[in-house]
Amino acid sequence: MGSSESKYSEPHDVASKYFPEFEAGLPSLAGKVVAVTGCTTGTGFVCARTCAKKGATVILLNRKSSRAEDAEKALAEHGTVATVECDLMDFDSVKRAAAELEEKYLAIDVLCNNAGVMALEDKATKEGYDVQMHTNHLSHFLLTKEIFPLLQKAAELRGEARVVNHSSGARSFPS
Repeated sequence: MGSSESKYSEPHDVASKYFPEFEAGLPSLAGKVVAVTGCTTGTGFVCARTCAKKGATVILLNRKSSRAEDAEKALAEHGTVATVECDLMDFDSVKRAAAELEEKYLAIDVLCNNAGVMALEDKATKEGYDVQMHTNHLSHFLLTKEIFPLLQKAAELRGEARVVNHSSGARSFPS
């Protein structure tokens, strides 16, 4: 496992005052396919869980890990989920994931670019980019480019498709 995984600790289960009502008001996603990067915990996990509860087929795009396996098991309790291995620190892995998506799915209605890292060791990926820039930005752009035809197909079939880019408020912290 990577150094970031060894620092991982379970998130606190905090009851939301507002989310249950918000979730109940969301429309059905039956017949939709939603792909989410970085959905082992946090906002990505909540996004994937909510989409599964609303009837979407949810594709979990995570790097291989016990956390990813645990997330898939937990999310499967809420609906239809499938994992496509995707390590956003490796362009080849992103391209393989995109190829697998094209092989398995006719269309993707939503791509949620959620995964993000921060405060990792200052080193370069095998392609020579900063780990944080590679993971949080470059690979998401590559993934979006590679599966854009699947998004276009969803728009043709169902009238719409979208890319959702999550961002962190950590950018506001002083350096």
